Amino acid sequence: MVDLARRLRAATALGGLGCSLVGVGPAMAADAASTGVQELVVTGSRLPRADLVANSPIVTLDAEGLAASASLTLETALNRLPQVTPSFSSAANNPSANGAAYVNLRGLGANRNLVLLDGRRTIGANASNSVDLNTIPEGLIDRVEVITGGASAVYGADAVAGVVNVILKSRFEGLEARGRTLVSERGDGREHEASLTAGRQVAGVSLMASVGWARREEVGKGARDFSSQAPGASSFLPSGGYIPSPANLPTSAAVNTVFGRYGVAPGLVSTRGGVGGFSFNTDGTLFSTGQTDSPFDAQNYRGSTTDVVTGLYPDVYAYNYQPFNKLILPLERWSGALFARARPSDRLELYAQVRGIRYTASTALAPTPAPTDPNPLYPGQAVLAFTIPVTNPFIPADLAQLLASRRGDTPSLKGAGPTEEFAYKFRAVALGPRQSDNTAKSIQALGGARLDLAADWRADAFVSYGRYERAETQSGLLNVRRFEQLLDSPTGGKDLCDGGFNPFGATLTTSCRDFLNVRAHFATTVEQTNAVASLAGTLGRLPAGPVLAVAGAEFRDVRYAFAPPAGYAPGEISGFIPLTAVSGSIRFAELFAEAAAPLMADRPLVRALDLTLGYRHSQERRTGGVDSWKAELGWTPVAPLKLRAAVQRAVRAPDIFERYQPPVGGSLNGRDPCASDSGLQNPQVLALCRRQAVALGFPASITDDFEQGGPDVSVLQGGNPDLKPERATTFTVGAVWRPAWDSAWIGRLAATVDGYDIRVKDAIGYQDPQVALNACYNIGGVGNPTYDPANPACQVLTRSASDFGLFAVGARETNEVSLHTAGVDASLAFRTDLAQVGGHAWLGRLDTRLEGSWLGRFRVQASSAQRRIDYAGTIAGSDGYRSLPRWKADGSTTWTSGPAALTLTGRYIDGMENRARRIDPTDTTSTGAGAAWYWDLSGRWEVNRRAQLRAGIANLFDRGPELFKPAVDAGTDPSTYDVIGRRFWVGLTLRL
Repeated sequence: MVDLARRLRAATALGGLGCSLVGVGPAMAADAASTGVQELVVTGSRLPRADLVANSPIVTLDAEGLAASASLTLETALNRLPQVTPSFSSAANNPSANGAAYVNLRGLGANRNLVLLDGRRTIGANASNSVDLNTIPEGLIDRVEVITGGASAVYGADAVAGVVNVILKSRFEGLEARGRTLVSERGDGREHEASLTAGRQVAGVSLMASVGWARREEVGKGARDFSSQAPGASSFLPSGGYIPSPANLPTSAAVNTVFGRYGVAPGLVSTRGGVGGFSFNTDGTLFSTGQTDSPFDAQNYRGSTTDVVTGLYPDVYAYNYQPFNKLILPLERWSGALFARARPSDRLELYAQVRGIRYTASTALAPTPAPTDPNPLYPGQAVLAFTIPVTNPFIPADLAQLLASRRGDTPSLKGAGPTEEFAYKFRAVALGPRQSDNTAKSIQALGGARLDLAADWRADAFVSYGRYERAETQSGLLNVRRFEQLLDSPTGGKDLCDGGFNPFGATLTTSCRDFLNVRAHFATTVEQTNAVASLAGTLGRLPAGPVLAVAGAEFRDVRYAFAPPAGYAPGEISGFIPLTAVSGSIRFAELFAEAAAPLMADRPLVRALDLTLGYRHSQERRTGGVDSWKAELGWTPVAPLKLRAAVQRAVRAPDIFERYQPPVGGSLNGRDPCASDSGLQNPQVLALCRRQAVALGFPASITDDFEQGGPDVSVLQGGNPDLKPERATTFTVGAVWRPAWDSAWIGRLAATVDGYDIRVKDAIGYQDPQVALNACYNIGGVGNPTYDPANPACQVLTRSASDFGLFAVGARETNEVSLHTAGVDASLAFRTDLAQVGGHAWLGRLDTRLEGSWLGRFRVQASSAQRRIDYAGTIAGSDGYRSLPRWKADGSTTWTSGPAALTLTGRYIDGMENRARRIDPTDTTSTGAGAAWYWDLSGRWEVNRRAQLRAGIANLFDRGPELFKPAVDAGTDPSTYDVIGRRFWVGLTLRL
């Protein structure tokens, strides 16, 4: 057994202020390492075997593995792990976290796991206080330990799915410079990074300083074939579109007459024009946009086909907005850190650190579609369009003929019949793409002391303060009120800007662009103060060994504020989703204790039996007090085999966003059951849609050929101040096998297998928007069995009073969600001594390791009124559990000979069914993703003791992403699959 001082150092180093006796695991690992376990750490491996002796499963990535992965950002390496579900990565454009990157353990959401630095909490980056991995200086990372399963008793609230503990290199002597550059086979996607680290002893103080820089260049969606085309049709067109009201349509005779002049046979053009209505050629003629799965194709389009979605044309004219979008975001990051340690005496150690990071990132979307919210000039009427009076001087003659033929009346629009104003939609290409430029800054300062007390006890205390700031500038936005003024002006807007604006196929003049263009500035601030004090030592001795314990207290205060510019309100500005101001704070006071006891040792069939118990009480001013606890048991019946089991109760208090967020918009890539081409209609659904149409003043017949105006549906979600904490129970049971026998072919063998079961009760969340939408129409026989428009499931839906389009699904955070996930993790590592087998030293050795997981279930129940859906083996969706393969694996084999090493790494992602099929088993239009293998090759050469050269090929076989629909983005999920292709990189490390 290691001595107590070593145990206490390990405990306080991993737990920081402790918060727990998790240091027992590493201490045991250190002891085992002294008897040979360290030999299982294979060259180039990202998974040293710390998890072989812990009572809870732990996976470790070391600095060697991170270097071999050639990852510019930490989440790229973490997302390879079978235990991680890719969340919003720093490269994701839409949906996007504006360059931030988060980790999502077990698919339960980034807000249900903790990211720690050296066992201590660090500053978060949003209202959920989730840590932006870009704020961690990657060049300083020594290793990353991933503890899966609940860990609230150890680290406090939020550790429902587990903990990602990033351990930094805090002790360093000398000078080290690193650099790496990467480029794709196609010459784009370049990445560059460099860092400089120095450390020395100065007047008894150990100092270490480090600076780093990294840059990633953007890649546009137009640069890859799979992402170069828009996934569907949109009703927002650069030439504008007249959207006929179903209650006041032009007559078929007028449509046939107008299009007959273009040479189009009668009956080939719908009186609605198509998915984008009637649009306008530059010569003043009209063209119909067409409808899918109907006889009405696009007719008389006379423009260039370079901006057309070729996969839909000529059935439908759809504007191809994809080339404006970014596939990979540009990123530039600067980081700096300073660490200091001093020992004024043999018993006292003082430590301090300051870390700072600044990075910039930008997203880009297609030019603004307008309007994307109800027109503010029609309050309470849900008019999702601009309106143009029939007196507009730019109305072309052919459009005037259609308007004059109308004989109906739309209640929400002014006028009636031929004099009624008409609905109009527009894509503001002249304003350029919608761009979000972000600058994030983070600083974290910490100071503490460790004191060795009498009788082998140690006290540890620290205080830390962190601040995160994000400044965002949005451009390419359109002022809705001013645009409506242009349309309503009797002069065509000439009194407002030079030349006015012809909305029927013309572009905006420079003066009108300046009149309409909006730049908006946003500020986000997060502050966290954390103080922890703990006392660790030996409570006594049992026959099998000492009983170790730790106890302490923690205080934590988190404050968040988001401030949009004045006048930036829903409906007033078109472009990005309108955000409203939100601010709040959460304060915790906690007490914790943990003890580890060896129950038996050196008995028949009981080489070792140990028990660890932990408890934490958390007090929060709004939700009151909650308790979390854990019990872990380890049993080694014989030397090669260890069995381990644990049960943990974790808690998570509602965060600031969940409590205080006013209704905020989002988007759902889904299907409107009232659309004739949705594939969801049956006689009962059709009857319900007709009743909803009549209630808005439309004729019931509107639903006969109604078509969804685009793949996206707006979602409105808001917080709830009455939420209570959610509780999770985690069970893990597993085994570690480390046989003593050794051979040249299979040596140093180590294998683990662990099953897990996580159940979250009273989980905080929204009802899935597509589930809520389907519930109103009783899709799958759930939600509204009487097909009653007054059913609560239908009350969260909002339809446009101008064209019946569905534009909002509302939801509020509740504690009604329940989550249940279970599966198995396994690992294998061994060494093959080729030199011994072949009889030549230059043959070296092979080190092989494999990590895999099987997901048995991932069940979600949005509320007690909804059915439980198992999403295991599915992909798509906009929330945390959007990529959940049944099988996922990651492995490598490294050949080492003298100063050289070569590593082949592979990862496997199982095929997945589209999540929409689980929500609606009758869905026949959604498609899933096939299985995917990705391979990387990297090499390392120790030139001499001062220089190391690395090089590699990422995505060795140029494997593209799996495509599916509806997709997350670009026809795929860029955070799950490789969207760049084969890449080449080279790196150099110099040590002085």
